[in-house]
Amino acid sequence: MQKQRYLLLMDETGESASHDLRNELAASSLPVEVHPVTLESLHRSELTALLFRQWIGTYLYLLVSWPLLEPLRQLAEDAGFSEQEMECHGLGPHTRQVFCSACQKMNQTEDETVISCHFCGEELSVSEHYSKRLQAFLGYTSIR
Repeated sequence: MQKQRYLLLMDETGESASHDLRNELAASSLPVEVHPVTLESLHRSELTALLFRQWIGTYLYLLVSWPLLEPLRQLAEDAGFSEQEMECHGLGPHTRQVFCSACQKMNQTEDETVISCHFCGEELSVSEHYSKRLQAFLGYTSIR
């Protein structure tokens, strides 16, 4: 995809983290449009309209706190942005969902690579494989 312009969506956390990126994009000589987002703005029609009216060639940057990242990414995909047309950066403290392959239940964890399932007690190795369908990282049991 030939980039024609940039659209940056960021919350307060992303505002401080975007300094270097904004300088880099300003040097590119392509138009840059910046919009603040909040959890409340996800449910407003203005944000949806903004994403749906973008032209082909718009490259989207999401610089937001983790709780806002997935719903905003989903909204962008619904508006027609592909994975190749956007870059997503989650910022701040992060808990992630881990799907237990033994009992098929969801667990929450910080950044551990091995956890014990809260439901079945099975030891899970947390993979980097993220399931869009489950919206969770996959936790695999050890072969004994």
